[in-house]
Amino acid sequence: MTLQDISALWSMRSRRERHMLTGLAGLLVALIAWYGLVAPAMSWREAAAGRLRTAVARSGQVHAALMRLKALEDTTQSISNLTVDQAARQAAEAAGLEVQINVTEDDAAAFTVASTPTGPLFAWLGLLESDYGVQPSRLTIIKAAGGLQVEGVLPAPAD
Repeated sequence: MTLQDISALWSMRSRRERHMLTGLAGLLVALIAWYGLVAPAMSWREAAAGRLRTAVARSGQVHAALMRLKALEDTTQSISNLTVDQAARQAAEAAGLEVQINVTEDDAAAFTVASTPTGPLFAWLGLLESDYGVQPSRLTIIKAAGGLQVEGVLPAPAD
């Protein structure tokens, strides 16, 4: 089919048909533009946001591992000679976390963290478990404006 044939077919159409065919062609161009350009670009953006979330989570894991290594280097006392509150303070310092620790009558350590992001909190809890063998016997976490508000008890080591 040549250009003259197409031109002849177009001129044979009524004005109303020409407007309808022009509208349909415009709709076809809009659909191709949407599904060929806009929708893929939006999905690429969502995929990039997902990769960013994954990278941030991985960064937190790497930071926690780095803090554990730093805590191992900085530890000058034998772990077996530390009380639970001393272990908690050393782990908190290594994780970069401010923790208020009070020793109870049964040599357990009650602790409070006023407001913290999740990264340092979980790095501290991970250090306590992996390096000192201490897990909280009670843990209360409340979502606050500046991060998390945490209260808990670290049990005294069994003799």
